[in-house]
Amino acid sequence: MECSRGFIAKTTWATDLYVGDCSSPSPSDFSIIQDAVNGSAANDTIKICPDTYTEHVMIPGKTLSLIGIDGAEATIVDGGGQDGPVFSISQSSILSFESLTVVQNARQI
Repeated sequence: MECSRGFIAKTTWATDLYVGDCSSPSPSDFSIIQDAVNGSAANDTIKICPDTYTEHVMIPGKTLSLIGIDGAEATIVDGGGQDGPVFSISQSSILSFESLTVVQNARQI
């Protein structure tokens, strides 16, 4: 009689998280991008509703996608003229940005 060893693999499913004032396709989970990043897990997608978000976002060691739902013209992340980068990204992060405009005090960068 042969005996085999089995194992149980833990599977983590990626989730879509929503930022801003979206009524469709899902109610928003977060009001600012940083809160969505903080609440995300590896491989999640952060879908950002049309608006201008004045904030600096720190992304620590995660694999994430950030997507503007209605295109770059409608989804703007503005650093508000504060010193420092609009997005601070850890070296161990793997990111995808799509359909976003990033500006520093209304100057496109």
